Amino acid sequence: MKQALPDRRSQDRAVLALLEALAGALGLRHAVYMARKGDRNRVVAGCGIESMRAAELAELCSVPFEQLRLMHVPDPVRHTALSMTALVQHEKGVRFFCGAPLLSAQDRPVGVLALFDFQNRRLATAQLALFKEMAAALEELLRLRANSVRDELTGLFNRDHFEEEAIREARRSRRAGEPLGVLVMAVDEFARFNQTHGRTAGTRALRRVGEILAVRFARAGDVLARYRGAEFVVLLANTDAAQARVAGHRMQQAVRELALPFRGSHAGVVTVSIGLACAGQDALARESNPRVMLSQAYSALRVGQAVGPEQIITHGDAARGDAAPPLSPGSSPPCGNRLSD
Repeated sequence: MKQALPDRRSQDRAVLALLEALAGALGLRHAVYMARKGDRNRVVAGCGIESMRAAELAELCSVPFEQLRLMHVPDPVRHTALSMTALVQHEKGVRFFCGAPLLSAQDRPVGVLALFDFQNRRLATAQLALFKEMAAALEELLRLRANSVRDELTGLFNRDHFEEEAIREARRSRRAGEPLGVLVMAVDEFARFNQTHGRTAGTRALRRVGEILAVRFARAGDVLARYRGAEFVVLLANTDAAQARVAGHRMQQAVRELALPFRGSHAGVVTVSIGLACAGQDALARESNPRVMLSQAYSALRVGQAVGPEQIITHGDAARGDAAPPLSPGSSPPCGNRLSD
């Protein structure tokens, strides 16, 4: 029987409990877990940090992340990198620091576990060994979390995690006054593809499409997932309607360039159709509900699919009854720099 994985709230409580236990065992009041998402560092959990600025904490904890090694620093003022951080430069600032980078199963740095104090001190050998053990335990917990939020076939986020992250990113966009977009993408005539080429080929095709999605939507803030079946979804941070359409066209072209054979299809290769929904800067408060936007993008996708394969249509287009013609083989999408190449 497959064992159920703990939900995210349970995992967050476990992280906080681990931090509190570690700080208590070592006689310290301050412990932090910082995560790396895209090019952003974010303080996820901590104890004894309530009155501190998140940006300054992230700056301090970024040092072991950048150096990719365990750091035990009894006097950060004398340390080249730590001495440049705001929390150390304060007159009554951090005077002890111990931090370790946390690695994914693929040995990619994903966060930092850190302890600090406002008095000079040094961990004994046994205390440092305990810190290393706790860092390893947190690493294992994070790997468990990563497995629980990923789609097994593509390695992208699964539906549940997408919905959770989308709500968080929508709130951030509202606070920042930034536009927000949702892109829903479906492989055209996927059921017929399976009938023509077999389910094994269908599985490979979905995996390849997922891979190109991960490459093309790699910015911090973009949230991408396999939503269900042959459908994928992307939350586009700080992206207006025009930029979202450019992103969609370039995604369609990237899938074409995979050149996955599809006998009897309009293009002879696997293609995708896309539905878009966007909330502009002037309408964020009332429109940037990710569930509503997702529903709008799905409605646009269905309108496009009724017209034919390889459509890209926004919610506004669908409401007006407009749909763009599919790309012709070898054609290029509109110019723009929304996607990473």
